[in-house]
Amino acid sequence: MESSTKNRQSVATLLAMIERAYGADLVPVDDDFATELGHGWFNVASRLRLRDGRDVVMKIAPPGATRSPR
Repeated sequence: MESSTKNRQSVATLLAMIERAYGADLVPVDDDFATELGHGWFNVASRLRLRDGRDVVMKIAPPGATRSPR
């Protein structure tokens, strides 16, 4: 779903976030490690496949200055 509040990140940023959260040994090496779960309106949620094969979900909130819809 498209929304101006979605805070999509580059592949490099996603990889850096994975490294910070899970450690360098779990950073994916393939290019197709992320799939956006596109049903939300406000946040970005993605399924990420770690290097060891586990799937995790990362949810990224809108930028801090974004106002919540009412």
